[in-house]
Amino acid sequence: MSRPEPADKNDDRSGRDVSTRQHALIVELLAGHNLTDAARRANVSLATAKRWKQQEAFVTALREAQSDRLRQTTAILSLFGRDAALILRRAADDKNVPDAVRVRAATVLLREARAYVEISDLEQRLSDLEATVVRREGIE
Repeated sequence: MSRPEPADKNDDRSGRDVSTRQHALIVELLAGHNLTDAARRANVSLATAKRWKQQEAFVTALREAQSDRLRQTTAILSLFGRDAALILRRAADDKNVPDAVRVRAATVLLREARAYVEISDLEQRLSDLEATVVRREGIE
């Protein structure tokens, strides 16, 4: 992501694609607040927040921040994924565990395995499409 310099000394961009005020709004939105509450907490008028939500740079910065947050969350969850899968596997295999629990554990394992395969497939398809676009458009 490019980091433009401030246009003038009154600009509060602080070397980012969005201003410090816009960044504050993004932080509040990432915290789960609706636009009205996020604007209030970021000390921005609701009208300004709505206007920013229409600007490409703000929308891009928000989307990137959301993606970063999701990647961080996924990384944390993946640390526990193997252990959780082993717990489910043990529950599914344990003859002393009630059948309902074993069936539920097996169902979760199957659902998650299927989701992993689907996500992996979608990632590969997206990568292939991006490569095709790059070849056709002559983009780096």
